[in-house]
Amino acid sequence: MTNKQIFVGGKSHGKIPEEVIVKAKRIGALIASRGMLLVTGGTLGIPEAAVLGAKSVGGLTLAISPGKNFDEHVNLYTQSVLSDFYVYTGSGDMARNIFNIRSADAAIFLGGGMGTLNEFTSAYSEGKPIGVLTGTGWISPEFERIIEYSGKAPKNLVFFEDSPDVLIDKLLGT
Repeated sequence: MTNKQIFVGGKSHGKIPEEVIVKAKRIGALIASRGMLLVTGGTLGIPEAAVLGAKSVGGLTLAISPGKNFDEHVNLYTQSVLSDFYVYTGSGDMARNIFNIRSADAAIFLGGGMGTLNEFTSAYSEGKPIGVLTGTGWISPEFERIIEYSGKAPKNLVFFEDSPDVLIDKLLGT
């Protein structure tokens, strides 16, 4: 395994189309197959699908939880229990997001809502390389306009692709 850690964020609750789940699993498998650690917020939905993808090829996963312990992680925040390792921040959903981003060498986003928007703007402000998988709905189609409206030039590369394989290749420089 390399020492690179790649964060994957996206919609965690509600109905998620199967084709988006399949793409999230592919993203997780691609990260793991390159020997990198998958980092998520430990949520259900898209992040959990990425975890399943990573585990399907023998990869390791890290969940950064908003809870202060496993009980809060599962019962208060209704999070996933499929990751290999957990960091319990006790900081709540939004404050935990900065740990997600600062723990990662790059970030990938698929769909998502307010939490994903917060993670995206944090990654952008922190200057992380970012990959956005297009065609996954919710807030992610707005990311290009958010960058434009911010008036801030990116500190690092931001890629928008509709193929998980092309996105990973571009983001990881392979």
